[in-house]
Amino acid sequence: MSAYHIIPMEARHVDEVSALEKLCFRAPWSKHLLAAQLARADCRYILAQEAETGRIVGCAGLQVVLDEGSIDNVAVHPDLRRRGIAKALVEEFLLYAKAEKLAFLTLEVRQSNEAAIGLYEALGFQRVGLRKHYYIEPKEHALLMTRHFTPPALTLRALSLPELRQLYDTEITASFPPNERKPFSAMRGLYERGRYLPFGAVDAAGELVGYALLWSAAPQGYVLLDYFGVRERLRASGYGSAILPLLQAQFRDWDGLIIEAEAPDGGAEDVQRQRRLDFYRRAGAALLPHDAWLFGVHYRTLLLETSGRHTPGAAREAHRALYHNYFDAEIRARFVRVPFDPQRERAPAFDWGRLPRKV
Repeated sequence: MSAYHIIPMEARHVDEVSALEKLCFRAPWSKHLLAAQLARADCRYILAQEAETGRIVGCAGLQVVLDEGSIDNVAVHPDLRRRGIAKALVEEFLLYAKAEKLAFLTLEVRQSNEAAIGLYEALGFQRVGLRKHYYIEPKEHALLMTRHFTPPALTLRALSLPELRQLYDTEITASFPPNERKPFSAMRGLYERGRYLPFGAVDAAGELVGYALLWSAAPQGYVLLDYFGVRERLRASGYGSAILPLLQAQFRDWDGLIIEAEAPDGGAEDVQRQRRLDFYRRAGAALLPHDAWLFGVHYRTLLLETSGRHTPGAAREAHRALYHNYFDAEIRARFVRVPFDPQRERAPAFDWGRLPRKV
């Protein structure tokens, strides 16, 4: 074959990439889904293009969630396999991950695809788990493989109320839509009662790089991870995975950290929602047996162990108590389900800023 080079995918390539996927996969992505993923700020797609003809002979995608990268849809034209194209595509993402200081890259591969597994292992990926019945046509388990990079060194410190105000005005307002954003007055009220615990993660130079805002119902009981993130300009830099162990250590005398993560619902955002769930589970969080339905959003709940004295029933009651003690009965009846019963009527989405509340 002629020489090829790696180029970024653009909208003009969608038709050709769609045709390539149809040659390579039994369940290829549609043109609409390819275009939608390409337009996302957290996704990056690259192509292998023949130098002489301009033909697209390979493609691969990467989605970044916090500081993790997930590689998907590595495809090479059937007539041109075993010629180093897949290796070149994955190596491009390895270079990108190192440059952006990602904590790790992960991917799924058919359990029977020994050639691909061998390639990924040669590139430093390790077998870390199995996703049962992940592939549909034909049905098969997926092997989960991960390549880790060196995590950054961080320390955790409590934020003052003025620092929380500054964080809210800059990062929280920019990162969360209005219907997911508490008014600062609510945070301040909880903070003044000792029920809101804001922490910042700082690097070796003392710069604030990430944050975890926690909401508790009782001292040294269970605590809810209310907002968690990395500062906008530092995302995809390996910080997210480094912060969670610091939180475990900080709250080692508490019952545990409850996490809410949006549940996959069959919609266009399911890939990102599942990867966010996977992010927390890889950090050691375990799914709790109860879900939550809060202001029009269905959440899976997880628990990050801290003390070893956790019980699912106690976590559920502590989770319920947070909302029960904060909102009045009318709001709870309309918009709060903890635990969530899927047989109940789902409440409509609502804007935090329009809700009456008791603090």
